[in-house]
Amino acid sequence: MKKLDSFVGGIDICSENGEIQWQTIKTSKTMFVMVKATEGTESGSALPCLEDSMFASNVREAYMHGLRVGAYHYLTAKSVSEAKEQGMYFVETIKKMDHMINFYCGVVLTEWDDIESADLYLDVCCGMISSAGYKPIVYAPLEFLAGISRMAYSLWFPHTEQDIDTFPLCVRNHIVLWQYKSVSVKGIEEDIYRTALIRPEVLLQETFTPVMPKYPDRKKRDPEDLEANAWALRCGIIQAEDGILHMQETITREEVMILLRRFTDMWKSVYGS
Repeated sequence: MKKLDSFVGGIDICSENGEIQWQTIKTSKTMFVMVKATEGTESGSALPCLEDSMFASNVREAYMHGLRVGAYHYLTAKSVSEAKEQGMYFVETIKKMDHMINFYCGVVLTEWDDIESADLYLDVCCGMISSAGYKPIVYAPLEFLAGISRMAYSLWFPHTEQDIDTFPLCVRNHIVLWQYKSVSVKGIEEDIYRTALIRPEVLLQETFTPVMPKYPDRKKRDPEDLEANAWALRCGIIQAEDGILHMQETITREEVMILLRRFTDMWKSVYGS
């Protein structure tokens, strides 16, 4: 396994980290940030979730400083209905930040009664995230991952001293993010976990929320051009008013791929291939 520091680096934060010095973060080999959005409450509570007090400001600042921004939710569901409620609350919360959420949306599982039920609740919650157009990813302890027979989602792998190559292939094939060490970062009050993006190409190709562009002339467009413009709209390459693109603002898939190659070459020169 290649040294993790050579991969595209990221961090995860929440209100407990206090005020972030974002200009410092931007210069600390950080290209994406996972921001805590919500946390599930106990069964019977008035609200299924609580929003992190720093969520909106953290997302806004991270986005304005040019970082890719993801969000995550602490899942505490004990039933399918609670998993649906928490998934809906999480989606509604991140939708308020519109295009600023342009990376993975994580579901964090730290406690469970039995593995089969928890796996079902994860599927329900991730399904709601996916249906809303976001890319779900699951963070769960190693003992949970070792106890399930299939992987239905991408993994945000927890901190461990073991090398990634020692884990079963069915697990390794689903790892996209790896929370690999605790570090002290200038600009953040408490130690945080550094996360590696194992496959850097997904930073552009796979993680953007799909947005179907609308055209004023309602003319049928080539499916690949629609996909390209959806990606470009989501990551801010082109703009739209009320979701409507003007024809002169659209770009072709070939133009998008050129941009992808330029960004990928830039990342490889900084972080290694």
